[in-house]
Amino acid sequence: MKRIARRLIALKMSERLVGFIVRDVMGRTRRIAHGSMNLLLTEPGPQIKSRNLTFSSKEPGTLEWIDSFPAGSELWDIGANVGLYSVYAAKKGIRVRAFEPSVFNLEFLARNINLNEVSDLVTIVPVAVGGEGVSSSKLNLSSTAWGDSQNSFGTLRGQFGVDISSNFNYEVLGVSLDALVNTLHFTQPNFIKIDVDGIEPEILESGALVLREVQSVLVECPAYEGGEKRVRLSLESAGLRLERIDGRNEIWVR
Repeated sequence: MKRIARRLIALKMSERLVGFIVRDVMGRTRRIAHGSMNLLLTEPGPQIKSRNLTFSSKEPGTLEWIDSFPAGSELWDIGANVGLYSVYAAKKGIRVRAFEPSVFNLEFLARNINLNEVSDLVTIVPVAVGGEGVSSSKLNLSSTAWGDSQNSFGTLRGQFGVDISSNFNYEVLGVSLDALVNTLHFTQPNFIKIDVDGIEPEILESGALVLREVQSVLVECPAYEGGEKRVRLSLESAGLRLERIDGRNEIWVR
């Protein structure tokens, strides 16, 4: 009996230790500065740490684009991941809808919103954007690492036109750009940012009406044959013109 009791005590202590480690990891944060702005960001693992450390240097054009928004504007951040750009925009007084369907990113998106006290400005929308109307399809994930990307909705095609290796998938709600406004009655956005690793053309093609009213779109163009052409056709048809290219990102304005 004593031996059993000792084992039970050891098991209980082991469970408490594991719980302590998990709480410690999930609660880790990093404070970063960009210009005059300070952000407090969750940092539970290497992928998110890398995103935090390269915040100012990875996509400076995206930050400059957000800096140009008038206070009170509305941004749709499609493919928000853990919300670095959503939080940055909100801290500048921008209303944000952060679209992110990955369960492995949503908790840290929510943590970043709360750490920076912008929950009154950022709305999390845990659905995929695209398809026709309101429907559902598979979200295919190439990785379950916190803060990772290279996922695809309704297809296996990735950013470079090659099928991703789907290590994890589940059925998720998908809503077209136009249905977000016409069916769900979301406010028409002033600005749209799209970074979804390959299905940018499908998202833009689902929003002819929304795109006619938007002021500017920043989109990461997919690197496969025909992808960039489809992006440009959708945006030109909406009356937008290409203002500048920053790496794979294109910024379109009215």
